[in-house]
Amino acid sequence: FDVVFSYGVIEHFTNPAEIVGIFDKFLNEGGLMITLVPNFTGLNAKMTKLFMPEVYNIHRQITKEQLASYHVSNNLTVLKNGYAGIFSFGVMPLIKSDHWLLRKNTFRRKIFLGAFNLADKVFSNLFKLLPFDMPSRFFSPYVICIAKK
Repeated sequence: FDVVFSYGVIEHFTNPAEIVGIFDKFLNEGGLMITLVPNFTGLNAKMTKLFMPEVYNIHRQITKEQLASYHVSNNLTVLKNGYAGIFSFGVMPLIKSDHWLLRKNTFRRKIFLGAFNLADKVFSNLFKLLPFDMPSRFFSPYVICIAKK
């Protein structure tokens, strides 16, 4: 293939570099590999750990440096590596949470999810007003690496 896209896969394995190597086998010479993993070092991770520890615990924390190294170790040339996106409550599957604040069929769940949705809209609109991009380890929900074979 000319492009291989991985979204939320490699962080579930003990050796993510090995998984990148498997994906590399499907890539044509000169092709691009785009790898996106959740940023489990920032604000979304802290909230996921608090509200959904079962989700948090099935993910490896992968920094942007580690993600790049997985590609480099498979002889890929990193073209872009960093944090992607702006903070969003929508990234976390809160509706699946068993946290006491989010127990099904409760009024507090309705209020809590409504407050998160409202906060998400407010944050999104505020971030759009900024005169610069704000991807960062703390605020971005994803880590991305784009590499060439």
